[in-house]
Amino acid sequence: MQLPLTSVSKGWPDPIQQELGRLNVPDGRLVIPASILEKGLRQGRVEFPWRLIRAWIRPAVATYASPHDAMPLALPLAVVAPAFLQQRKPVSRARRELAPDESIPNLFDEHGRPVGVASGPQGAGPAVTASAGGAPQSPAGAAGTSSGAQPVDTNFYSPLDLADAAQTPPTGAGVGGTTEWVRRATTPAEVVNRAVSLPGVAGALVALPDGLSVAGQVPPQYNSETLAAFLPQIYAKVSQCTQELRMGALNNLSFTVGQVPWKIFRVNNLFFAAFGRAGEPLPTAQLAALAAELDRKPKTV
Repeated sequence: MQLPLTSVSKGWPDPIQQELGRLNVPDGRLVIPASILEKGLRQGRVEFPWRLIRAWIRPAVATYASPHDAMPLALPLAVVAPAFLQQRKPVSRARRELAPDESIPNLFDEHGRPVGVASGPQGAGPAVTASAGGAPQSPAGAAGTSSGAQPVDTNFYSPLDLADAAQTPPTGAGVGGTTEWVRRATTPAEVVNRAVSLPGVAGALVALPDGLSVAGQVPPQYNSETLAAFLPQIYAKVSQCTQELRMGALNNLSFTVGQVPWKIFRVNNLFFAAFGRAGEPLPTAQLAALAAELDRKPKTV
């Protein structure tokens, strides 16, 4: 959703107007994820903190710390609502009736699982790998667990990652062994700190379903708030595809941008993501263990 900055900022306080003047973006616009905007419209109030609005300004502005970062700024409904409805105008429901070609084989069984696919040797996987329905779908996934063990199904990591994590204890500064840090509840900030200390991890962040950042450590060329805003969007689009293909619920998402690997976990109401460096593999087993830490509830006496 793109909105002209001048049309939504007229009622903002003077300190914010002064910062906008220093940013020098007279023709700037706000690029806001539509799902986040829709949630605010349903509540009858579209309001975001100044630090998040700066991350949505295009052309992008330099990242800096402002004394007004936490100040909530309202977007006028008289401007936002018509623009949103215009973009979401329903399309015609008229469709051509297509007859299925009986010569095309059925690639999935009645439960949505692929059929007739032989497990191959481990090797270089595809650019995008999604784990759905509790079973990894990459060629390397067939060798991840022993034939006699029944893997534990979870909503945020695959059985292959869990098996690797059990065999490979987390290493790196601040992570330590698996016996001490797994026992206690871990905050998102601690998970991010441990993730970026792992070899091969260049940045990590935790976000809410509405795209707000909870914790993050990323290189200077990235904007943590912007990445957090789009994490749920990326995950939701791939999850919708797996559901439509009747493959099951998406557990985690792996993809490569250029030569930089990414991993996104959905942990209850949190999104945990980590990305690496060009040409280096991500420690997926240790990252899956950190995702498990976000799911642990503190024990009560």
